[in-house]
Amino acid sequence: MQIIKNELKEKINIFIFLAFAILVGAVFFISFRDSGADRSLLQKSSPRLYAALVGNTTQATLKLTPDTGTYNVNDNFSVDIYVDTNSQNVDTVAAYLNYNSVNFQVVSIDTTGSLFTMQAENDYATPGVIKITRGIPAPSFVNNSNGFVAKINFKAVSSANPSSDNITFNFVAGDANRSNVFLAGNPLLSGVYNGRYTVSGGSSDSQAPSVPTNLSASAVSSSQINLSWTASTDNVGVTGYRIFRNGVQAGTSATNSYNDSGLSPSTTYNYNVSAYDAAGNESGQSSQASATTQSGNVPVTLSVSLSASPSSGAAPLSGVSLTVNVSGGSGNINYTFYCNRSDSGINITTPYDIKIDNQSQTSYTASNICNYSSAGSYTAKVIVERDSSQAESRVTVTVTSSQPPPPSDTTPPAISSVSASLITSNSATINWATNEVASSQVEYGLNTNYGTLSGFNSSLVTSHSVFLSGLSPSTTYHYRVKSSDTAGNPATSGDYTFITTAASLTLSVNLSAAPSSGVAPLSGVDLIASVSGSATGNINYTFYCNRGDIGINITTPYQGKFDNQAQTSYTANDICNYQASGSYGAKVIAERGSYKAEARVSVIVNPKPAGGGASGGGSATNFKPIGYIDEANGNLVSGWVFDANANTSPVTVHIYVDGTMVGSSVANLSRSDIMGAGSVVKDVNHGFSYNFSNLSQGEHTVRVYAIDVPAGNEIELGSSPKTITVEESLSFLKSVPKAILTNQILFFISLFIIIFIILKMIF
Repeated sequence: MQIIKNELKEKINIFIFLAFAILVGAVFFISFRDSGADRSLLQKSSPRLYAALVGNTTQATLKLTPDTGTYNVNDNFSVDIYVDTNSQNVDTVAAYLNYNSVNFQVVSIDTTGSLFTMQAENDYATPGVIKITRGIPAPSFVNNSNGFVAKINFKAVSSANPSSDNITFNFVAGDANRSNVFLAGNPLLSGVYNGRYTVSGGSSDSQAPSVPTNLSASAVSSSQINLSWTASTDNVGVTGYRIFRNGVQAGTSATNSYNDSGLSPSTTYNYNVSAYDAAGNESGQSSQASATTQSGNVPVTLSVSLSASPSSGAAPLSGVSLTVNVSGGSGNINYTFYCNRSDSGINITTPYDIKIDNQSQTSYTASNICNYSSAGSYTAKVIVERDSSQAESRVTVTVTSSQPPPPSDTTPPAISSVSASLITSNSATINWATNEVASSQVEYGLNTNYGTLSGFNSSLVTSHSVFLSGLSPSTTYHYRVKSSDTAGNPATSGDYTFITTAASLTLSVNLSAAPSSGVAPLSGVDLIASVSGSATGNINYTFYCNRGDIGINITTPYQGKFDNQAQTSYTANDICNYQASGSYGAKVIAERGSYKAEARVSVIVNPKPAGGGASGGGSATNFKPIGYIDEANGNLVSGWVFDANANTSPVTVHIYVDGTMVGSSVANLSRSDIMGAGSVVKDVNHGFSYNFSNLSQGEHTVRVYAIDVPAGNEIELGSSPKTITVEESLSFLKSVPKAILTNQILFFISLFIIIFIILKMIF
């Protein structure tokens, strides 16, 4: 019996142990359940998705994912564009973005998987600007809270530690010519989320590579032209070259050559090349080179007619013009003119009177090219080449002898002192002398085939001057001069050359103000100037807070003059103070080398609201808020803030985590410790505390900003930012109210003791 009793007691002890274990588990379970704690706290929360909203979410919004990131120089990273249609139907998305081309370079745009299957714009040729427009065929539309539009692949090229978003949508509410979304042409976009990206390492590079030179083009087939040029140089290194065909970018190359394929047969293409570096700096474009693709071997029939003006006259008959008209075929045309060739052949022989190649017009006049000294019937002729076909046409010129016999002078004028002067990037003046009075004309072109004639000047002079215009910059031209004396004796000089100068440099400047508006008095306004253009050298900046004229003359007084600056973007901090309300025209004049440019921006100062201003009513000074963060951890951030403009009123604070505003708080908690002798704080109720929720595991940056009472600006508190670390643990227990947890534990312990005593009494 004693053995049975002992075994029973042993089983009872085991039962008591198991009951105790079950009760302890139940305490934790029920406490956690009844506290209302969010079970998702057990899981690792996701990082923030979007930057601060610009605009509102009443209709559709555009967003970047990820909207923040930290990268190293030379890293490649991608940013996706999504649209939240907010339950609306959308058939078109226009995403126009701006970015800092000094820090980032666009590598490519990938639209694979886009919900908008039709492409209208896909442009990133201009550094700092991206334009993407896509649509979906009617009657389809997109209605999606996370609709994928496109992926932009970037390369980080220089260090960046931005204090504001640096890849941003070009967005103004209601502006259909900027970023927007549409249904049947109606704009629906009401807000955007921009992005902020940090780049570590490296240094800023703002110097563009040199302009590529010696560009040549060679047609190797009916559909391909090969290009080559002399490589550019750069202070860091040339990344590649952009190839422009007929003024539009056709491709890029990492080397100093490019094969342009997929072209049309017998077509002339004009090319320019620019160089760019890893920082996105781009040189000017090279001189133009042209080539005509070979014929596609498709037989064509050409129809050619030739006329002469005048077609008859008394000897000597000078200055006869030949006009040709062509139909049939396609592509540019070569014209070869003869003043007296009667055969019907299409073979081109020499000498010819003039040969004009690579002309786009189907009607061409060779002015004043034929001179007939004696009476007779002459046959003028033209041979036309187009595609792989040739054709010819002839016309008769009749010269009578009704006039007195020609003079005995048969000696052409002697040409001397040939020179080119007043050479610019697009013009030149050709000068020469003759030993007797004679006419003036210049034949010129890119080689000794010439190809272009100046207008015929029949004035008989011994000192000749002909102005040539419409030339290309930095180009070598061949030329020869022509003069005929009163007897019609023609003389032609030898070959000469000149080189046009490079194109003029440019300079432009943009100006912005921060803030650009506020309540009077508005103090501490920054003026930010950004310079662009092909001019080089250090820059002088002259700032005016209120000068509305458009002149570039520097007058005094100015508010700030900053000379010999290397940077193309300059901020004049806290330079402007506006005491009275009104609209002011701030201005900057930028000087670079011998070039000047100016820009202006409006600053709007609104009247102070009735009853506003600092307490006491006698001062118009705008005091900035002051404050401090006392504590910041994974659960909360707390501190105090005070604004002397409203020293008895609580101040609103905005709380940001990792660059995203997560909430706000009103600083109205009692903080007697911030008052004391000499303190400007006149009221104890200026403390604040904000509890975080769902912070992910890891390190976070916490910033706190006070809202400036008169101006409405965000002012960062002292000791901000703070870095906090959230550990992955059973942190959910912190959210269980202590009173609930304590009461339940005491209840179950009491219950266990009662059961234990009863069992002991029985056994």
